[in-house]
Amino acid sequence: MWEFSYPQMGSPQIVESMLQGDGVPVVKGKVGREMVDGQFLEALVDEIGDPLVSWTVCGEIALWNRAAERLLGYAPHEVIGRNAGVVIPAELMDEHASLHAYLAQGGTSAELDTCWRHASGERVDVSLSLSRISAPHGEMRGVACVVRPVSPTAQLIDGLRRRAHTDAVTGALNRAGIEELMVRPDHVNPAAHRAILFIDLDGFKKVNDEAGHRRGDLLLRSCAERIKTRLPAGHALARWGGDEFVVFLDGLPDHEAAAHQLVEITCNTLLFALRLSYTLGNVRYSCPASIGACVYQPHKVSAGVALEVADRAMYEVKAEGKDSCRVRGAPESTSVRRAQPRVA
Repeated sequence: MWEFSYPQMGSPQIVESMLQGDGVPVVKGKVGREMVDGQFLEALVDEIGDPLVSWTVCGEIALWNRAAERLLGYAPHEVIGRNAGVVIPAELMDEHASLHAYLAQGGTSAELDTCWRHASGERVDVSLSLSRISAPHGEMRGVACVVRPVSPTAQLIDGLRRRAHTDAVTGALNRAGIEELMVRPDHVNPAAHRAILFIDLDGFKKVNDEAGHRRGDLLLRSCAERIKTRLPAGHALARWGGDEFVVFLDGLPDHEAAAHQLVEITCNTLLFALRLSYTLGNVRYSCPASIGACVYQPHKVSAGVALEVADRAMYEVKAEGKDSCRVRGAPESTSVRRAQPRVA
């Protein structure tokens, strides 16, 4: 499932790490070392009320308790030692792999609402709480996961929340959704850089006026798909409004020059993708973009200021001929003036 070259391990090692405080806090209090043996750990795990699953860095299931069996129908001997893909649907593997990679890179915990495959073949909606299991020297040994079924009420609330944060035309995040992401603190590495890209589609208004709003919406969806497929996992895209998109890049290098270089590469990758023509209803359309970007550290500059810097850089690109990009650093002052409206 995931390509990491760490050794595999059995369930006693994983649970022992958890008891030591390296993963999910299964037991509070001190446990004598003489008690930590395979039989004791197996009994302890089976008495836990929540479904508890773990897998190695290689993606092999190493632990599966009775509660997991009751929820998903697999007996431990049917899944332990097998790839986690036995319970994770193929189309959802990427989102799981992204969280696994986040934990492998130093993240301590993560949450995910998803669905797993029951032994009967049916899908079960679940909410996952994942924690990194670390060895004494800090390297990742595996992932511990508490699996909770999602109630119909929780599903309804989650569905409403998703719709409130999703753009109906493109399926990307909307303004509220991306703003929520941009203000979240980075507890893993507060010194890491972030970047905001402001993307404006050059000439979209002309296409929309000549071809109609239906084809205009199709073009927006095509543009959004091109952007999303070229963003590394863990980054986000939103339709800001009209023909404007915002990309949020998180977890960039601490070193400013390296962060700038990665952002420039990303901008040029997106420019190349958006220069390619679109075929809608047997008619070819062209809709390149102007991109402004701001690289910043959230403990020094707010996301709001960075967004304004990116917005202004995008307007500068449009004023100088469009179909290009400009990457700027963020001033530590918050007195950034928004650029004046431009002509499409």
